[in-house]
Amino acid sequence: MTRDGLSAAAIAHRAYRLRVAVVGSLFILGLLVMLLASLRPLRDALIAHFSRPVAAVLFQLAPSSPFLLIPLPMLWLERRSARRFRAPCPNCGRSVLAKWRYVLETNLCPFCGSAAITEE
Repeated sequence: MTRDGLSAAAIAHRAYRLRVAVVGSLFILGLLVMLLASLRPLRDALIAHFSRPVAAVLFQLAPSSPFLLIPLPMLWLERRSARRFRAPCPNCGRSVLAKWRYVLETNLCPFCGSAAITEE
């Protein structure tokens, strides 16, 4: 891998992560809008099916439950981007993309210490 190749991979990875963050934020905003629109019917349904104390607890938990699932697609996208923008060390094979600035400054793999950039 050359210096230019590592820099290009790092820039592409950063742009991809920015797009993922924007799409994730829009998704969370959409969930919040849908949730706010359905709070009153949700409260009435909970009170109709459960006692008032149980309904109060469930009503407090219900708005936050969709947000507990948000990290799952974000983790999947992060792993996918790590495979897509792989910049492997020629010696150990681990991706040096997370520490690309260190690699550009020292020309060493942060994991095994060998030369990570080949001058071609």
